[in-house]
Amino acid sequence: MHFTDIFFGHDCDVVSMSLFENLEAMEFRHVRLLLHFIVIPLVKSCPCHLRELWLGKVLPRPLLFCDSALSSSWMTVIKNGELKLSESASISEGLGIKAEVLQEKLLRDLSRETCALLAALASPALNPSLPSVEHLLQSRTEPSKLDVSNLFGADCMMRYIFLKLIIGCCYLEARTMIS
Repeated sequence: MHFTDIFFGHDCDVVSMSLFENLEAMEFRHVRLLLHFIVIPLVKSCPCHLRELWLGKVLPRPLLFCDSALSSSWMTVIKNGELKLSESASISEGLGIKAEVLQEKLLRDLSRETCALLAALASPALNPSLPSVEHLLQSRTEPSKLDVSNLFGADCMMRYIFLKLIIGCCYLEARTMIS
């Protein structure tokens, strides 16, 4: 039996809860390592028939966290010219490096790893039926009129992300704004 068969044989709810239960309390460096060593390899090795189930449980939490944490941190840098990470992203004391330099490095590292996760999700290996840029340009369809459900094939990870994660995240965001 192969490792992926054993790993993906577990309950995805339990695995997701175990990995991300304390995500908001993690420092940026730990979130980066979680993405690098767990989430990205999981995305790349997830069997096609289990992607919707597994990635639907595993991806939303780290993607939403990274979006929120990176957006607020980079906005602070833009507005104030300096970086103040949240309490959960604090820096261990006793380090001989200037705190500001280390904070910026942690922010850049987490940003880079988040981009690596998005690149893995958009990779040709996970999106065999993704149309080429040339095809999209030849069709000359106005971007606002593109039908995502017909644009990507059923085996395309980007279809799943557009239809499930982005729409689901927008729904959750709208729900929290209403309440």
